[in-house]
Amino acid sequence: MSVKSITIAVCIAAAALFLVVGPADAYDRYNDGCQNCHGDFTGSTSPKGSTFPDDDKHKMHRESQYMDAECDLCHTSGDGNDPFIGSSDGTQANPGLGCTGCHDDVGLRARHALSLSTCASCHPSDPPPMGENVKPTYYGTVDTWVDNSCNPTAQANLNENWTIGDFEGLDNDGDDLYDTADPDCLAMDLFSELLALPDVNGNSSPDVGVVTFVPGGSYHVKVRDGGDGAEISDIDFGDDPAIGAAAYARSGAAPAVVLLGTRPAGTVRAQIKDTSSGAQITNLFFGSEYAGVDVAVVPDANQSGDPELAVLGENASQRVRLEVQDISDGSVIQTLFLGTSMSAHSLTVYDDLDNSGADDLSVNGVVRSTNKVRARTIDPVSGSIFADFFFGSAYAPVAFASHPDLNGANGDELDFLGYRSDIGRIRIQNKDATDGAFIGSRFWSTSALPVDLEAIADTNADGLDDLLVLVETDTGTGKVRIQKNGTGALLETLTFGALTDPVALAVSADLNGNGSPDIMVLGTQGGVPRVQIRDSSTGLNIRNIDFP
Repeated sequence: MSVKSITIAVCIAAAALFLVVGPADAYDRYNDGCQNCHGDFTGSTSPKGSTFPDDDKHKMHRESQYMDAECDLCHTSGDGNDPFIGSSDGTQANPGLGCTGCHDDVGLRARHALSLSTCASCHPSDPPPMGENVKPTYYGTVDTWVDNSCNPTAQANLNENWTIGDFEGLDNDGDDLYDTADPDCLAMDLFSELLALPDVNGNSSPDVGVVTFVPGGSYHVKVRDGGDGAEISDIDFGDDPAIGAAAYARSGAAPAVVLLGTRPAGTVRAQIKDTSSGAQITNLFFGSEYAGVDVAVVPDANQSGDPELAVLGENASQRVRLEVQDISDGSVIQTLFLGTSMSAHSLTVYDDLDNSGADDLSVNGVVRSTNKVRARTIDPVSGSIFADFFFGSAYAPVAFASHPDLNGANGDELDFLGYRSDIGRIRIQNKDATDGAFIGSRFWSTSALPVDLEAIADTNADGLDDLLVLVETDTGTGKVRIQKNGTGALLETLTFGALTDPVALAVSADLNGNGSPDIMVLGTQGGVPRVQIRDSSTGLNIRNIDFP
């Protein structure tokens, strides 16, 4: 989400003339001069060369499939689409800081002047800018999808990756260093994925993997024993900015872990390594034209004896592509082009729905012209699309999950977790993945933010799998709502208070021997990634595992 190109301030060429005009900001409003370098506020182009989704800078900020910023974050009533740089109406959740709610004013001046001395005559008391790792006021709130100022993940429509064709965000502190290239970001762990692993070290206990970005600039997958938290392996995957991760079991060997990343030249690469030894198993390459969006392991679709790897991508022309390769030799099983009408969001894998002998998957996204959330169910071998259905346009997608048959149609279902930031309302909806038939829906209003969604084996003895919804509360702790699948009725709420800033949810096989699956949440404690594990049937805390 590269928004450096729309930073609300003057360009360098104009700095000397305009940054010394008085005690106030050089420009009070966008059209006072910002448009000279960054294009019209509602325009389609920028002299800086950025490419906006749908060729619309304002839509990039406003639409739910992009930044989804509330209007009053930027605007004052009656400002005529000429917003004030440092003030706006604000919302219930955020003060009215205008453009500087995302583009911090001190960092903004430092970025455009390249040194605070240029601005010092008008701003003599400017403190040092906040570090790159400090989120601006609006980041990570209910009023926008913009988050994580270190922008560690090379994925479209995430954190600061909103313009098309690159994964470079803002220089928030004006030191000419972007994202994780800034040492401020190397001082903290930036983790992206939680993996529930089968037994890695042969002690009959399921294990846990966490993807972390460590000081020094490389991504690691750290594997811990689920039984006692002991370290099993710490696998270095290098400095490819991570897009996503997955894992799969191997016959007669330790499970494998997949980390999808982007090489410096833009090539999308999947590295596959042994979770026990860290040894390289193979690398798969998916070209450089299509930026990676998501990755999924599909159980052996072509009967080769190894699973397949599906990678979802989107190119600079907003064309969506699904490519499936055989993990054993990298041979291409299927390449499917899905047009430009829908943005790419994620992949969901199902058991064989069309009785072809191969498991299936859906490509999930948002229709650009209507904002409708869409799922297209696909046979990964033949490439046939045998279901195409929608979840409406009011709720922006947060996560999807699959689970076994609920409606007696003998096929998996697709669960959708959505959010309306304007009214603080969460929605889960279930549809049949084979034909899109409606099964159930549930809404609730909350100040908490939805984070993740997973299916879990039956927790209330009704014979049907249930759903887990992870939310982040006002205080930063995690809560997991266990909800009855189909109707969405709330069964129980578990608080994960041993961590803050929850980012991911996973279901582990039974760890404490009572026959019930366990619930894992990834967050942080004291700046260190932590996984807290609770029993799904009793709610008791099983253990906390740190990943320093």
